[in-house]
Amino acid sequence: QPQHHQKTSNRRRHTNMKFLHALPIAIGFSIHSAAAIGVDEQPHQPQQQQQALSSPTRLGEMHKSRSKKDKDCRKYLEEFPQWREEVGYWIGELAFYGSDGAPYESANWNYPYDTYKGFITGSIWHESYRQRNVFLYPPQTEEACQEDGSVAGNGTCGTNGNSKLFEADQSISPDVRSCDGTIEGPFAGIFDTKTTLVGEDNALLYQVFYQGATFQSQLTTLSGNGRRTRSAHGYNPFGPTPEVPTYCSFYRERRVEREEFYAALETTLDEYDILDADACTRDSNGNLVDGIVGGFDACEAHLEESFEGMFD
Repeated sequence: QPQHHQKTSNRRRHTNMKFLHALPIAIGFSIHSAAAIGVDEQPHQPQQQQQALSSPTRLGEMHKSRSKKDKDCRKYLEEFPQWREEVGYWIGELAFYGSDGAPYESANWNYPYDTYKGFITGSIWHESYRQRNVFLYPPQTEEACQEDGSVAGNGTCGTNGNSKLFEADQSISPDVRSCDGTIEGPFAGIFDTKTTLVGEDNALLYQVFYQGATFQSQLTTLSGNGRRTRSAHGYNPFGPTPEVPTYCSFYRERRVEREEFYAALETTLDEYDILDADACTRDSNGNLVDGIVGGFDACEAHLEESFEGMFD
């Protein structure tokens, strides 16, 4: 029989994992060109990184470290306020809507989309950005379960929630100029992606295109005091009406310290009654990831990948 989450002292056990390496385009969270980045056994602390990034001395050293003869006008991501703000641990209140404006209903993921939780980590280093996400979904409503009692995994409809993993490794391509903090590049062989810094040093616009047609457009607004709002609009460039939106996400996120972040993650796993077997074992498409033993430790290991090997 599947086991529910145990109390904190019992649940945080060591697990042997194979990390998720697939790079699918995720709802409200997509991916630029992937970068091969090494892994360090000791993760860098986001708080220390933020302090370093805000130091004028540190930024001055970055300028000096680049060749004065650099004709490509390449700059490190740390030099831009928007990218510096992306660093750290973020907790999100999430909602996802269909083309009719109502909460999205999935044919193969029978969990509510009107209110769910996101746990996101992010880090930058020179020309690379890394992000890891864990989305937690509450149990489906009893009314919806009467119409469709299906679940993904070992839980029971209306009793147990579930989770998905998302990830992105991004970098400035060698052949791309980056004078203004822009990142762009191909994805999956058919998409073009681009992140542009916009506003008054307080927003990022991320867009995905297919042969010039918009596939996704996401705005992240950094409103201050460790708060950000993300909203992504999706389109279907393969259908007869590529100009008509197919979905919209509304993510309200706040940056917190590591301890608060993982305490909230643990609380939400319990609140949503997510079984260990379903905790951080599925990719963005809801498919099981080989080699992962589910549970709190699996979630933590995935999220900490944002900080591994980024600072060698």
